[in-house]
Amino acid sequence: MTVAIDELRIPAPDRIEPISGLIRIEVTSDRTVVDTVEFSLDEYPNDLGDANTGSISTAIVFLPRWTTSASIPVVHLRNELNQHGISRIVFVTGLNDHFERTGRSTAEALQSEFGNHGEVDVIVARLGCVLPRLEPDNDSPDSMPPGLLPDSWTGSELTRQTWKAPFLKGLHCGFVTPEAAETFLRGLLPPSAHAGTVTLLGQNRCRCEVLKESRTSHSVWSRVNNFTMDLLAVCGFRFVTRLIYRCGSMFLPAWRAESFETIVPDSEDELLSLCCNSNRQHVAVCGYNNGVNHFGWRHPGRTVVPTFRAGAKIEVCGDRLITDAGVTLKQCLDVLDAAECEFFVVPNYSYIAMGTVFFVPVHGSGSEVSTLGDTIERVRLFDPTTSTVVEVSREDPLFRETMYNRQSPLVVLGLELRIRPRASYVVRESTLCEPTAANLMAVFSDPNSSNIEIRKSRASDSAVHVSRYYRITDERAIDPLAVPRDRLGQLWDRLEENRVSAWLFHTLIRRLAFHVELFLTADEFTVFWQHHQSLPVSKLQLRFARRDDMPHSPFADADRISVDLFMWKKHREPFMTFIRQHLPHARFNPGKQSA
Repeated sequence: MTVAIDELRIPAPDRIEPISGLIRIEVTSDRTVVDTVEFSLDEYPNDLGDANTGSISTAIVFLPRWTTSASIPVVHLRNELNQHGISRIVFVTGLNDHFERTGRSTAEALQSEFGNHGEVDVIVARLGCVLPRLEPDNDSPDSMPPGLLPDSWTGSELTRQTWKAPFLKGLHCGFVTPEAAETFLRGLLPPSAHAGTVTLLGQNRCRCEVLKESRTSHSVWSRVNNFTMDLLAVCGFRFVTRLIYRCGSMFLPAWRAESFETIVPDSEDELLSLCCNSNRQHVAVCGYNNGVNHFGWRHPGRTVVPTFRAGAKIEVCGDRLITDAGVTLKQCLDVLDAAECEFFVVPNYSYIAMGTVFFVPVHGSGSEVSTLGDTIERVRLFDPTTSTVVEVSREDPLFRETMYNRQSPLVVLGLELRIRPRASYVVRESTLCEPTAANLMAVFSDPNSSNIEIRKSRASDSAVHVSRYYRITDERAIDPLAVPRDRLGQLWDRLEENRVSAWLFHTLIRRLAFHVELFLTADEFTVFWQHHQSLPVSKLQLRFARRDDMPHSPFADADRISVDLFMWKKHREPFMTFIRQHLPHARFNPGKQSA
């Protein structure tokens, strides 16, 4: 982008207040900087300038929504800003950075070009689609006067595109109200605001519904047009539109920003920008996204932010593994295998983000240790309310209050877990016929086995299969196992390794199956086992969960039996009716339940 210096013009003195502390520059899509406006200190009394001298200390620069790092008029913007002695610059751009995966991001370019040597505080603010500004109501004391947002950023194009509404059903993106955008931007102006990159996505809504709300004309022609578009949509044209969007977004980042329900950050900095305090109510942070993909969870009004690409650090330090929260358990297992180490317990499924084990009880069949969470010694957490990163140990009250607390606003960034030298395992299998609940609970009391797992193919069957795993050091053992889990558990990882089989696996489970895990006390398990053969359960797996004394843990107060159940979705209601009638106080695994 090339910009002539005379195109960076300041309005005539009669158009502005003589005492100013804030300057606004708008860079339009036709590659010219066409508007520079100064605001008086009376409008923004945030120590932006010196009221006695009229000096300007802060600039807010609105770049085109689809700005790339190669299209910023760096030289001319710097010259314009330097002549005012600016100490803080707020650049406002769209969401392109979150979807453009080639080269350095716009935010990185701006921080590099304008924030060198710490002379200038640079903030890059990314805004979702701003809704049209409502006409001011002179009778309403709450109506907001024109503010920082230029007209080109207030969604006026939406009112001209309402005819598209029927074709955009199913396409979502973040929509920000002008009032929320103004409040967000004003919060970035004071010197006390943290420099860096922040994002305001807004509420994730269907574009179709937003465009329908923007319809202002009620003429006969408008109604005929709307009826025609609705009819075409019913005839299937909207599916063609969705297909075009899906295919086009594979090559055009701007299209991806027009329709999204998920944003996958590529770095920790990008993750933190999405988790800022202003954006907290608009995002649902998750790990590998199995909740949405596998269990069919929904987060209405929120954009899903998986963390599995936001970290890469995996380091073995003696008897500790230090890892970023975004890496997967599978990656950690590979690193541990190369270092001849292992976790104290390993779940059947390895494609989960490590941060998940801090908020969800991820367990295997271990006798000594029940969950991976039991082995976490330290965590690194981000607090959106203060924009600070803290590191806490297991004994810290904040650790205990946050672990397994899915309502906590904190975001886990890294973990330190206990590990041990790698061993081999042998399995001893047996079959019990019509065992009682007491018989099964006695199986878990075996003091010599390292892992115990009990399976039943169908609830109505009489046979129960027991697998006991033992750690061995004798390399001459026949058919030793590297990991104490059965073939069915290993199958899940193989399915996930291939994109096609993973998609089929998750889609079929999400649409056809109901998966749930209960944590039952001894008395509750006895009741369950007395009735379980009458339940329409297709797969049943039992494991032992030790008491951990964590306030938000499902087994905080007692040892419990984990009952992992699989059934068809049509059987969900009969099963839940049974739970309500016979086990009203049963606890569920919050991270392992179909929607």
